[in-house]
Amino acid sequence: MEPAMGILSIPVEYYKKVKILFYLYLHNCLQVIYSGHIDHRNLYE
Repeated sequence: MEPAMGILSIPVEYYKKVKILFYLYLHNCLQVIYSGHIDHRNLYE
């Protein structure tokens, strides 16, 4: 189990960062869907 834990320790840190970026990306997509195309430009300002 020790080698496996050593291998998994790196992807866990990577997953935490990716999860945050994915959450922000998904959040922006949901804002566009719910608010409509009118606020689409405001997301990139």
